[in-house]
Amino acid sequence: EIDLIEEVGRIHGLDRVPDRQMEVRTVPEADSAQLSERVKSLMEGTGHHESLTFSFGTAGEFVEIGNWWCAGEPWIVRNPVRSNEGILRRSVLPGLLSCVRGNRLHGVETVRLFEVARVFHRREGMDRPVEKIHLAWVHSCFDGVEGTEAYREVRGVADAVLDLLRIDKHVRSSATWNPVPDDSGMLPGSSASLYVSTERLGIVGAVELDGVSGETWCGELDLGTLLDYAQFDLRYEEFSRQPGVRRDVNIVISDDILWRDISTEVEAAQLENLEDLTFVDLYRGKQLPKGHKSVTFNLTFRAGDRTLTHEEVDETVQGLIERLEERLQAKLRT
Repeated sequence: EIDLIEEVGRIHGLDRVPDRQMEVRTVPEADSAQLSERVKSLMEGTGHHESLTFSFGTAGEFVEIGNWWCAGEPWIVRNPVRSNEGILRRSVLPGLLSCVRGNRLHGVETVRLFEVARVFHRREGMDRPVEKIHLAWVHSCFDGVEGTEAYREVRGVADAVLDLLRIDKHVRSSATWNPVPDDSGMLPGSSASLYVSTERLGIVGAVELDGVSGETWCGELDLGTLLDYAQFDLRYEEFSRQPGVRRDVNIVISDDILWRDISTEVEAAQLENLEDLTFVDLYRGKQLPKGHKSVTFNLTFRAGDRTLTHEEVDETVQGLIERLEERLQAKLRT
């Protein structure tokens, strides 16, 4: 048949065959895919290098993290490429932590890695894996910053991702960071998990790696679910050209009260001209009553049409302090 077509074309003249325009349709990239790329750019900006690890894992490696952080048993691979990698990963962290161990044992003193990849979970009533997109990052160094500063750094990455996604304010207001249990595979007292309502969507903290000295901090977020909560429609407002007024507030409060309780009260107060609320410091010491801590935070006020006076700002701050005294039994530290 093809020979006959070619012969007809030769006799008729190939130059006389009409051209037909080929249609090309472009499909715009999904908003979630664009945001995912922006998350990668953010991670690179924080000094992390993108990594690529296998989707298969070892059943006994970092099993505590997987069992607590991910619901359900892992999927077993019938014909694994490697005999020691016979399950589909439920978390991206084990692969990155293995990379950290390999780099550190080969003399690399500082390792910063991240990965956006698919994980595979079980869901009741389904006979196939449920795929999710997770973001994980690790930071390991021989002589790293200890304690609070290290936690702030790894937690700051998670907060930066949440800010980038512009999570719906109602969802963001229900987000809380809670301590992790001892059987989570993370170091107690230095790790926390992110909950939105009752759904666990993230974890940050420190882990111990066999044969690796120094500190290893890590975090992981259920990026796919967070993208469902992201806001894609941006609304622009004219910024104020008036100067802002800042006030530092230092209160003494019970150890049982968390920062989210304080920030929730500040937001509920609906302070006039309040532009920003920022956590500054936490202090415990002999100068404070037993079972109490000192929390310092910063308030920034700005009006769009005029310069605020110190008197009206002080009056607003005083009203907030009285509210915190009434609702949280807080005392102003002088």
